[in-house]
Amino acid sequence: MSHPSKKTAHTIVFGGEQYGYSLTDNGDDTTKLICREARLNQDFANEDIAETIQLLPEYIKNARKFLAKHDLTIRFRVSLEEKIKIVKNSKKSGFDDVSKFLRSRALTSS
Repeated sequence: MSHPSKKTAHTIVFGGEQYGYSLTDNGDDTTKLICREARLNQDFANEDIAETIQLLPEYIKNARKFLAKHDLTIRFRVSLEEKIKIVKNSKKSGFDDVSKFLRSRALTSS
């Protein structure tokens, strides 16, 4: 019997600003935490959620620093098949973010 997922929205306040995040119970002793400002969209063991939420301000600060240094965007078109292959290769190479994977490959001399 499948367990219906339950999503709840929350707000954390630090530095005088509010940041939203959501938690979704996956029903398998894990919870998905999504916080756009921290660039997080990940499943965590339920026992690790409280600590991860406490670290959100640090994750948000780090994401801001990263984006301040990497403020340019390169866009290109690919077919659906190419996108699927890129995403698959990104995960196979240990990257959780396709942009990080592509940046790493493009900046590595061969």
